[in-house]
Amino acid sequence: MKTLLISLLVAFSSLAHAASGPMPLDSQFVLNRGTPAQVKAQLGSQVTVWKKHVLKASYDFAKQGGAIGAISLLGENGLAAELPGKAIVTGCFIDVLTSPTSSGLATIALGTGQSTTDLKAATAIASYTGIVACVPVGTAATAVKLTQAKSAVVVPKATVAAFALTAGKFNVLIEYLLSD
Repeated sequence: MKTLLISLLVAFSSLAHAASGPMPLDSQFVLNRGTPAQVKAQLGSQVTVWKKHVLKASYDFAKQGGAIGAISLLGENGLAAELPGKAIVTGCFIDVLTSPTSSGLATIALGTGQSTTDLKAATAIASYTGIVACVPVGTAATAVKLTQAKSAVVVPKATVAAFALTAGKFNVLIEYLLSD
């Protein structure tokens, strides 16, 4: 039992250093093939499939501008953030680092990419301070199921309307589960 625990800790610590996002399927394969207990429990499937994932998607006026229209949110690698197809978005928070500003009454809506408002309806920028709640709040009634193919990715977007932004920076933390 002690050997199994040590081998699991070693496996998890090596996987923890992997890139952010869903664990690669080869990690699932390796953990499913380990000790007889891992094979029986299909530990790799449990660790990689049945865990909650968090995508950190960012908007930064200094990098992306603030023109009216849809702006792709960026992942931690500086490229467009990606949600996997068939994911179920269960929760979302907006961590406002710099409040957005505009020359008028601008609004910002947030969407998964399959809709422009499924994360947050168009809301006046004055409401973007501190930590802001999104539509999905951990219940089945508010969850968002992505309908794209499982092999596809969906890029979350912020949609600016009414007036262009002149400043602002925030992170959108999107919690999701993988499904079929």
